[in-house]
Amino acid sequence: MSIKLYLPSRFYYLWEGKQVFDVTGKTVAECLDDLVRLIPLMKKALSYVSGALDPHIKVLVNQKDVGSEGLARKVSDGDEIHFVLGTA
Repeated sequence: MSIKLYLPSRFYYLWEGKQVFDVTGKTVAECLDDLVRLIPLMKKALSYVSGALDPHIKVLVNQKDVGSEGLARKVSDGDEIHFVLGTA
């Protein structure tokens, strides 16, 4: 199963300008864990601690806000995850 995970442009420097990663997982959290295995610095950049993100980061799956499901939101093969930086 492959999910496309898109990084906000301000984080491109962490991985040689690459903005899209193929990750695996059944939830957004599992996909984020997979990304952190590839780029350990993303844990700090996204303030990803104990299964939660910085409140200023909005998570979208297929261009829709994950809402109250948050990082527990289920994902399927071919889905796209985007992180949008903004205000809480």
